[in-house]
Amino acid sequence: MLYFAYGSNLNKHQMHQRCPSAKLLSVGYLNGYTLYYGGECIDWDNKAYLNIAKHDGGQVWGAVYQMSRADIKRLDGFEDVPRDYSRKLVRIHTGAKTLNAYVYLGHKVKRGVPSFKYRRTTLIGARADHLPKNYIASWL
Repeated sequence: MLYFAYGSNLNKHQMHQRCPSAKLLSVGYLNGYTLYYGGECIDWDNKAYLNIAKHDGGQVWGAVYQMSRADIKRLDGFEDVPRDYSRKLVRIHTGAKTLNAYVYLGHKVKRGVPSFKYRRTTLIGARADHLPKNYIASWL
């Protein structure tokens, strides 16, 4: 199964702790969505974390992972599906091809500010995955 990570799950260390079978396949983007910080999470010092929402003209960059069905189910638990997130199949553009991958859409719409720890975890992953530098500078 394919999964599109756009927040702290960009961090390979975190992904392998959560989903041992996860293997990074590619960097790609999702059209028609935008990032925002929202919600509150005890794991991130009761601060906001990244979510995505539909937005005409928007584009969200991230990493495409291949993982087992069992690990997608484990990730559902980490993402608190269905309470905080829903999982949706979307089309991810990787440059060479378009892939169908699952993404998590947050139910929280209250905007917020992320913790230093969350931003650092996400930035480490985004840089290691080689997301575009201008995207990292403007969003993360």
